[in-house]
Amino acid sequence: MGNEFDIVLELLQRYGLRIGEILSLRHERIIGGVMIFQGEKGSRDRYVNDQEILAAIRRVCGEFASGKVFTLNYWDVYREATKRGLTMNGIKRRRVTTRFRHEFIRRRYEQGVPISDIKEEVGHKRLETTAYYLTNPPAYPPRDEPDGPETHRTFP
Repeated sequence: MGNEFDIVLELLQRYGLRIGEILSLRHERIIGGVMIFQGEKGSRDRYVNDQEILAAIRRVCGEFASGKVFTLNYWDVYREATKRGLTMNGIKRRRVTTRFRHEFIRRRYEQGVPISDIKEEVGHKRLETTAYYLTNPPAYPPRDEPDGPETHRTFP
């Protein structure tokens, strides 16, 4: 993880966080080695204890008393994720930002984690919302390879 993009994309992949939740992280919300991501869309705060990512944040972004950790904006992250293509379940994918939460929830469920615990991990208020992620694919499926056929509407 050599730059801000690497850290943000790693958080997206590992924890199924929303881009906005990651980019709103403030230095004062890193307490005792735990990053507290403020929930969006009415969801609860998410607590992430990942010392590897925290060390990368301190190395790349520095340590300050207050202020935002990341200087990136939403569309920069979105474009970078699309440009790089990321690996999910061993398959190189593009247009993956809409799939991270789905993949994270599905992966945790397949690992045998009870759906009620997953609900708490992702900050959902209702169990039905978490169940929806397990049973419904994201609105825009990614194409399989960077040079593969376009199967979705392209955004900036």
